[in-house]
Amino acid sequence: MPHQLIETDTQLEALLKRWQDADIITVDTEFFRERTYYPKLCLLQMCWQDEAVAVDVLTINALAPLKDFVCDRSRLKVFHSARQDLELLLHVWGEVPQPLFDSQVAADLVGAGEQSGYARLVEAVFGTVLPKDATRSNWCGRPLSEKQLDYAYADVTWLWKLYQHLDAELTRLQRHAWMREEMELLESESLHRVHPQDAWLKIKGRNRLNAQQLTLLQQLTAWREEMAIKKDLPRKWVLGDGFLLEYAQQQPQSVKELLAIDKSAQRQLERYAKKLLQIAAEVRQLPDSSWIHEAPRPRLSGEQKRRLAELESQLQSIATRDSIAPGMIASRSQLIKLMSGDSLHAESSWRAAIFDALLSDTVEAGE
Repeated sequence: MPHQLIETDTQLEALLKRWQDADIITVDTEFFRERTYYPKLCLLQMCWQDEAVAVDVLTINALAPLKDFVCDRSRLKVFHSARQDLELLLHVWGEVPQPLFDSQVAADLVGAGEQSGYARLVEAVFGTVLPKDATRSNWCGRPLSEKQLDYAYADVTWLWKLYQHLDAELTRLQRHAWMREEMELLESESLHRVHPQDAWLKIKGRNRLNAQQLTLLQQLTAWREEMAIKKDLPRKWVLGDGFLLEYAQQQPQSVKELLAIDKSAQRQLERYAKKLLQIAAEVRQLPDSSWIHEAPRPRLSGEQKRRLAELESQLQSIATRDSIAPGMIASRSQLIKLMSGDSLHAESSWRAAIFDALLSDTVEAGE
């Protein structure tokens, strides 16, 4: 397949003119994120029909026409496992490209392999082994090597072929409406925006904290997230998760006590000590009614475990019968909620019939 590295404004202008009638494009990005909060976009690859291009966003001055082209709503954008790409493009461009087609989601909807990595999915469908040796390379370095460019072109070239295959499967199984439902969720900008107030939900080990300590952890992680964004640093370079957990649990009331928690991070702690002590003091003043109460993970009884196993077995049978990844229908935690009588239909009409069949089959099996 013909391919081209787009390095100048003139080349980009010519490309966009040549591709002005493109109604479907495959898209991928390469970025660098070791020393910053937000990833740095280094390369954007696209493919349309029989041509693949890699746009060097670091050497082109006027990138607005590229944004307009990719974000044009008359043009379908095909990504694979798009969350990171969309988070990056929302940060760089201020909007999420729409409409979308995520080949990972499509593969799950047609039973082509649950949560398959891109290379594994291409190999399973086409028998082709994609190059992997450039995956972790420095995409900000210039010039890009032939190996890097071959890797970049291959990603969007095979994604074009994969899209055609998956689109045909969705048509055969009459699941385009299902796919559109899933893509409408993926296209929501709020899904890809950073929400500092929710950062505490990603902290492992928080289950050992009580409600007041958990409230302090929530305030600490929100502050850290905002500081990392402001300084454009990885959040762990501000303060690590382990320290925040210990601080929330111990709640030192002096700089000396605070510094004793982590002697390996003295510089950061000295820099932020006053603010950390202030946050803790403010939380101590909060009424009990404002504390965060996170429901503990449910402990299942023997009977509940038996019923959950039945649900998982029935889910697997339905998924196999209907050629769909089980995890696309429901997760284990969702099955537990389903056992409790919670409705999981609201966000997805296509899942409703499957859930009804799942519960019906389980009841019949128990009779």
